[in-house]
This record gives sequence, structure tokens and C-alpha cells, in this order.
Amino acid sequence: MASVKKNSRARFLALGVLSIAALLAARAIPSEMLTIVGTVNGDFQIVTEDGQVYEVAENKLGDEVVNLVRKKVRVKGRVEAEKGEKVITITAFELVGE
Repeated sequence: MASVKKNSRARFLALGVLSIAALLAARAIPSEMLTIVGTVNGDFQIVTEDGQVYEVAENKLGDEVVNLVRKKVRVKGRVEAEKGEKVITITAFELVGE
């Protein structure tokens, strides 16, 4: 009987660990490095010529870029999907056509 309790406890523990691992994996949002060219608008976004909208994540470079309203920029960064929106964390940028 003690062996059955040990096996049940071990299975319960294993199930719990697997459940937690599955939840953490499901929360991970895949991201990719991209270079985009677009115009900065007044809503902390970059809009590309084909109409794609990228929210600019808050960081030092992102804060610099969002101050370039109505300017065309080329930015490099990591893009993630959050709540149906594309968010770019900028790692480098330059003005285009100045």
C-alpha cells in the first residue's frame, strides 16, 4: 500500500511540474530581429509604407525615435506580438532621406 501512495505522489508531482512548464512555454512570445523603414507618428508608432504599424517599446533608443514625429527612419530591433499588436524594441536606428 505504501508503494501505491509513493507512485501516486510521484505522478501527481510530475503532473504538476509538467503543467507549470506548459504554462510557461505558452506564455513565451516568439520574437524575431527585423529592420523596418517607416514614418514615426505621434502615437509612439512607426508606420511602414505598406501600412504595417509597429508600437515602439520603451527603452533609450525607442524614446529617441518616438521624438522624431513625421520623420522617416530605418530601425533594427526585436519584434514581438503583444495583444494583437507588433511591438519593436529598437537596437539601432537612423534617419532616412535627410
